[in-house]
Amino acid sequence: GRNGADGVGYIIPASILTRMVDELKVSMELEKELNCLEMRKFAEFPAGFQFLENPCIRKYTRLPEDLTGVYINEVSEFGWLHGILKVGDVLCKIDSHPIGYDGKVSTPEVEDGRIDFRLIISLKLVEEIVTLEFYRAEIEESGGIGRAYLKSDEVVVKDKPTYVPL
Repeated sequence: GRNGADGVGYIIPASILTRMVDELKVSMELEKELNCLEMRKFAEFPAGFQFLENPCIRKYTRLPEDLTGVYINEVSEFGWLHGILKVGDVLCKIDSHPIGYDGKVSTPEVEDGRIDFRLIISLKLVEEIVTLEFYRAEIEESGGIGRAYLKSDEVVVKDKPTYVPL
């Protein structure tokens, strides 16, 4: 093993393994027809976020009291969310699952019922659709809200770009 990595283990959630086995079955059927085995990759969440558990941060985002979610503080220029989410948005729902201030969503498949919202993305394969609902407050130069709205977008999950050395 690696130096300093003794005793380190990895847990792969059963839901991810199930998706992987299902995708492998589909790929093996296609292999018979096309004579090649190709599997789609799992999605990643290409944005940084901050929990909104602190009331002062919620006030800063101008999030209405009836909404919850996570504050988007970074969007990867090369990720599939570029041009959809902006820094300053609050991601409120993912595939109709409301996101809590702590970044967790409720789901009946899990014992305690709450999982990290990014697991919903992790279960998506490239080229699948995810529905995002987010709050955006456009701030005027005077500091007031110019326009605030809740927006819902269906987005096709894309693969990370391949970089070619120059």
